[in-house]
Amino acid sequence: MGITADRVPSRYYAVIGEILRAHTPDYERLLANANINVQALEDPEGTLTITELEALIDVASRITGRNDLGYELGRQVRLNSHGPLGYALLSSRNVDQILRLAVRFYHLIVPIFTMRYERRGKYAEIAFTPSAVMHNRTLQFFLEALAMSFHVQAQMLLGTDNEGYDIYLSMEAPPHAHRYHGNAPARFHFGGSRVPGVTVRISTDMLDKPLPMADERVVRQAEAQCEVLSRRSPRRGEWGEFVTMMVRESENLQLTLEDVARSLNITSRTISRYLSREGLSFRDVSQRVRFERACELLEAGELTVSQIAFRLGFTDIANFSRGFRRYKGISPTGYAESHRSQRSH
Repeated sequence: MGITADRVPSRYYAVIGEILRAHTPDYERLLANANINVQALEDPEGTLTITELEALIDVASRITGRNDLGYELGRQVRLNSHGPLGYALLSSRNVDQILRLAVRFYHLIVPIFTMRYERRGKYAEIAFTPSAVMHNRTLQFFLEALAMSFHVQAQMLLGTDNEGYDIYLSMEAPPHAHRYHGNAPARFHFGGSRVPGVTVRISTDMLDKPLPMADERVVRQAEAQCEVLSRRSPRRGEWGEFVTMMVRESENLQLTLEDVARSLNITSRTISRYLSREGLSFRDVSQRVRFERACELLEAGELTVSQIAFRLGFTDIANFSRGFRRYKGISPTGYAESHRSQRSH
């Protein structure tokens, strides 16, 4: 699979441009200065590069002072927002079929995330996981957008009279977390996820209820259009960068190679092979990220060695200390003391 897509559909992100336009008369100049193609952003059939999208999120957040743009975008997404795929979703016989179609063609919606759908007895799990390198602000933007868009579209299909479902976001609760409380019957949970992403847990009974607009003929026609669009192969990215991001965003857990492979629905051997081509291994990347972060925390001097070990997912302080010494040639305590003495001079 390609780990990074060249471009994303701009139709989803035009709302961010509209929010920015409402805040400043310098809208077009700001976007031009950030190397964002305004025409492509406003074109329903246009696309943005990942760099343009990150710049848009950065500019809009900075100028508006808002940190809830992902939440706001998610509220605007509808089933008919998804081009030809939207017709297939609207004409599906039940939510189960909608989810299976969405998994199959999710690269046409959010090429930089993967979607997984599994039924487990009375409950089903739907997971959205990043499949490309992105900045932390962009990742949090997407986590909120995906969580809210799932909820909004689910309510369109299920109505408000249902038992609800649980939506888990791997990020910490944002400053505007109170806005999520008004979205019953959904129950939102923040933090504690092993892998960066969004996970939904929902009753299978809700997924199997017939939908009123079912039309298999329309589904087949829309599927054919989606197949044509899917022939555009995404470009491969740098696996080392991607794994670095995944480990960094799972700071309080010992993320494993198997965790990353499962989130992408590929084998751990495949990831190891791609990393090997870059002269890397998962273990090397994981240790580098964790011990670089340990250095930052030790230099800050706000946490004890044991607190840092726990924060980075180590359950045994001795293992953390041995690993740190191998990586830096000095104990964590010695490293912290050397930086304290440097600050005092």
